[in-house]
Amino acid sequence: MDLSEVIDELANSTLAVTRRGQPVLAANGVWSDGSSTSLAPTGVMYPATPEDVELLPDGRRGGRAVVFLSKVALQPPNAPGNAAGGVQGDTFVYQGESFEVLHVEPWSEYGFWRSIAVRAGQ
Repeated sequence: MDLSEVIDELANSTLAVTRRGQPVLAANGVWSDGSSTSLAPTGVMYPATPEDVELLPDGRRGGRAVVFLSKVALQPPNAPGNAAGGVQGDTFVYQGESFEVLHVEPWSEYGFWRSIAVRAGQ
């Protein structure tokens, strides 16, 4: 059952997401940030439940966490396909606070992606 149309109907947030690319090693041996791209997915945002927070890595479970349902897959740190590693998760600002995406799971049977993010720097 594809519920992606329901996500469109209930959408309460459009995010300005920043996706950072792979770090680049310069000829002088110094690492620099990779290029970044911007996304603007629309979806449903709500506070994370205790069960959602359990899916996060140890040490990142304290503080404010949110869940974002969208047709667009956000990227957690070191997402599959980034074999070199070192890639930061997508970041966005919600209600004046910066968040970092830490967990993403496909809910493709329903037509959307479920992302869990925590306030950056916590």
